[in-house]
Amino acid sequence: MVKQIIREIVDNFQKQLDLYEKMAELSSAQLICLEKNRAMSGELRDIMSKRQALMEDISSLNEKNRACQQQAVQQLDINEFVLSKLQGLIDGADHEQLRDTVSRLGSILEAINEMDRKNQLLMVEVNTSKAGGESKASNRQASDAYRRSMNPNQN
Repeated sequence: MVKQIIREIVDNFQKQLDLYEKMAELSSAQLICLEKNRAMSGELRDIMSKRQALMEDISSLNEKNRACQQQAVQQLDINEFVLSKLQGLIDGADHEQLRDTVSRLGSILEAINEMDRKNQLLMVEVNTSKAGGESKASNRQASDAYRRSMNPNQN
């Protein structure tokens, strides 16, 4: 039973990784768009809308993953779902795959975070140079949604 739950967790993380890779592409496209236009264009709004949709999908996957992790914690009789605590309690190959997937997730999230930091700086410049209240709200909503997914425990 635990093996099946771990498999579901790894598969879920892999789906999240796939979505985060798409998010990284959109973040890069957003950065290019902002550097090129320096304004809230239709293209930029489209990119941000796609990112928002991805965030909703990622959030849903996160919720399912947390439920699976809770099941694993209960079945393994451990306090929390942490790689170091899982070592020796689950199959070595499963542990390695889980560790690899989590590591890859961390790397892609770092890359997205760096691009988004640049995006945020450019969006602040755009918002301070223009009086577009609507764009400020859209940027803030996208930014808040991204931060919530990065820190799911703070929801």
